[in-house]
Amino acid sequence: MRKILTSLVVVLGAIVLLAVCGLGQTATPTPAIDIRKELIENIQKSPPQTGPTFPRPDGEAVVKAVPKVAYPREAKETGLEGVVTVGVEVDEKGKVTSVGEAAGPDWVCPNVSRPDVVAMREAAKAVAAKATFTPAMKGGLAVASWAVVRVEFVDPYPNPTPDEIGNEPVNGKYVSDNLHNGVALKLPKPEYPDAARAVHASGDVGIKITIDPDGSVFAAEPVSGHPLLRSAARTAACQAAFSPTLIAGKPARVTGVIKYQFHK
Repeated sequence: MRKILTSLVVVLGAIVLLAVCGLGQTATPTPAIDIRKELIENIQKSPPQTGPTFPRPDGEAVVKAVPKVAYPREAKETGLEGVVTVGVEVDEKGKVTSVGEAAGPDWVCPNVSRPDVVAMREAAKAVAAKATFTPAMKGGLAVASWAVVRVEFVDPYPNPTPDEIGNEPVNGKYVSDNLHNGVALKLPKPEYPDAARAVHASGDVGIKITIDPDGSVFAAEPVSGHPLLRSAARTAACQAAFSPTLIAGKPARVTGVIKYQFHK
């Protein structure tokens, strides 16, 4: 029994000695960590964060840029100004791929082929071909579409001109405000648009016209009436023809108003 106790004391002493020796050892110090340096390195190694992306809403193509247009010499000679609109086809990258017809300037009739008018329309088409767009969107994807380019012509060095486009002086005066004695040689009736018929649109439509000295209609502007009837009335007015209006025995450019009646 005494031997067993002695052995137990020896074993416990060895355990205590080992424990004391362990506590007496010097611990290896943990290297210090530069948190800011670690953070910067992690950011540099991480892929760039662009954030969430959302599809653009559906919509028409939007004009980004239109080159500056030169004012044609032919227009300078007559003092003609205004806005010419051009229809264009735009692809899914916003590039113009096709140029359609030009209309204008302003309310000038489509069938007018005066040199100044033709020059302005051709200049507008050339500029429209170089315009850039944000493409139209459909279902979140860019798609090809048709769009309209508006090109404004302003004479940078205008000469004194009358209020009415291209009016010529007669005895020092310009003729306007329904002052005309010409006779209507052709006055087509307008077609009744299907869209207007569907909503039972009716009534009078007033079209202000500018008549050239030769009796042809140069410009036609809707001034009253239902919006769905105005385009048809303007088309008819542009096709009208009159005998020359004489002021002091000379043909003159005049203005007047034609009223068209649309019945249900």
